[in-house]
Amino acid sequence: MLRPSKYLKITFLASTIFVLCTSVYADGLQPLSEPMLGVPPTRQSQVTLKNYRDYPKSRWAFRNAGAPLHVVMIPRAGAIHSFDRAIKLSIGSSLHLGKKGKQLSFDETFEQNYADAVIVVEGNTLLHENYFGDFTEHDQHIWFSMTKSLVSSALGLLVAQGKVDLSESPVKYIPELKGSGFARVTIQNVLDHTSALSFKENYTDLNSDFARYYAPSLSMGWLPGAADASPDDTEIYGAHDFLEHFVKADLTIKPGELFDYNSTNADLLGWLIAR
Repeated sequence: MLRPSKYLKITFLASTIFVLCTSVYADGLQPLSEPMLGVPPTRQSQVTLKNYRDYPKSRWAFRNAGAPLHVVMIPRAGAIHSFDRAIKLSIGSSLHLGKKGKQLSFDETFEQNYADAVIVVEGNTLLHENYFGDFTEHDQHIWFSMTKSLVSSALGLLVAQGKVDLSESPVKYIPELKGSGFARVTIQNVLDHTSALSFKENYTDLNSDFARYYAPSLSMGWLPGAADASPDDTEIYGAHDFLEHFVKADLTIKPGELFDYNSTNADLLGWLIAR
């Protein structure tokens, strides 16, 4: 997350590369079967909440996130920002050593690993842009944690307007968080991912609190029976309930003491912005 001094003026010290990937685990793999084949799709090719992150299902799911996930589109407002263009063809064709010592061009490196697109931006200047397969600049794509940058920017506007004090506890704005792990921290701690929470974001342990509770509460992960839950039969029904009732403080760590990447921080900021 950005510190408050960087909210309204961001200096790019180097080129920024945006990559939209279909799978971070697809290096060198050949498609097992094309996702969503036929009308209706065959059982073997069907993309679901359970398999949408698995290759090769992810190749389709990351472009059509609204199908397997419970998400809605947010209409944009205002004019679209226009970048200056100074395309450097040398970027896409520049050679690099890939695995096994084979030389690959910059674009080939991404294409062979099933990326959908790559864009290189320096300041306000677009230097390189390329799309792979049947993906185009008009298609939608899941952002995952890149949305954290949008959340911090939106909060920065509220800070600049004097509506949010970063030295305050989130409880000042969201009283429901009293008694939760966020009660003793400042909003600045939340922005810095130094909120000293006992909850850990773990993507590899299927028995972790993240896999069993947090991901299902966001409709981001699959768990048997979780999709059938209702507010009448469970205390924690969604992300807001999770932040309020489940997330506790790690009393062995002081807020501001240790960086710990944790998406609950971003979800709390989203709640704060909406509130």
